[in-house]
Amino acid sequence: MIPLRVGVCFIELTRRKLRLPESLQELCLDHSIEFVVIDMNKSLDEQGPFDVIIHKVLEWYNQGEDVGEAKLKKLLMHAQANPKLVLLDSVQKTYELADRLHSMEILKQCEFSLNGVEVFVPRFAFVEKTDSENVMAIVNKHSLSFPLITKPPLTRFDAEAHDMSIIFSEHSIGDVMSPCVIQEFINHGSKLYKIANADRSHYICERPSVKNLEAGCEQTVYFDSMTVSKVNIHNKDLHDIDPNRQKFRTYIEDQSQCVLDQQIISELLRRIVKYSGLYFFGVDIIIDQETGNYGIIDLNYMPSYNGALDLFAKDLFDKLKEIDSARIMAK
Repeated sequence: MIPLRVGVCFIELTRRKLRLPESLQELCLDHSIEFVVIDMNKSLDEQGPFDVIIHKVLEWYNQGEDVGEAKLKKLLMHAQANPKLVLLDSVQKTYELADRLHSMEILKQCEFSLNGVEVFVPRFAFVEKTDSENVMAIVNKHSLSFPLITKPPLTRFDAEAHDMSIIFSEHSIGDVMSPCVIQEFINHGSKLYKIANADRSHYICERPSVKNLEAGCEQTVYFDSMTVSKVNIHNKDLHDIDPNRQKFRTYIEDQSQCVLDQQIISELLRRIVKYSGLYFFGVDIIIDQETGNYGIIDLNYMPSYNGALDLFAKDLFDKLKEIDSARIMAK
């Protein structure tokens, strides 16, 4: 039987972080799968044929919009010319997810209540570039309460996707830089839960987050969101305790030791798969300090799987074997 040919399409930094394809090759003892690291500077047809391509093609946008558009177009054209090619995951759906408003609308569809806990998306609104003079009207229309956090509309460009701000009152509403998403800030005890989904499995880790805040006359705080979710970075404006002096579990192996209700998390992930059409994604959850309800605040494609790379590789490999079995049955 001809091996399943799997292309690995990532920028080098991400590929090395995820240990691809090395971790998959270590699992493929029967050599039933052949892995090829795709060079996006060369013709895909010359490097193929491929049965499957694992990708995070939108990361090339970090090298500039022109570069990102060219790489995206190249992969899409190759997929269109090879209709039997399986993409993990759909390029179109990952592209749509890069629109932050779209991703938040997906999460909005996933709201539910279970075991006495409400899973919700903090109220949000979109501010168009042409709305810069009417931001307060938008805040009132959507019944948003201060403090507000502003988020860039696109997540394709890392340099911009993490540039955020916290607005504490109407007095500072002029600081909102449109276009952006504005969202209510929910106090959550300075702790964030990152959940990485890999097909039918998921992994949970703890991260530091923004300290509890109140509405008032404080000056707007501008920050890179990456500086508040790293265990080794202290953002003095937004952390009440230095994360370096705290213990955060990079991977909660025994999920019974996690404060999150696993039945609720499983249901949430099932809904995200249903409404997004994706299988490899990350979602960020906070626990409302006042109510104990779960706020879902971010959704992104193919996260780092930090602390659970071996498990991620096993789940990805199982998915590839499943695709291979379907291919053999079809012949």
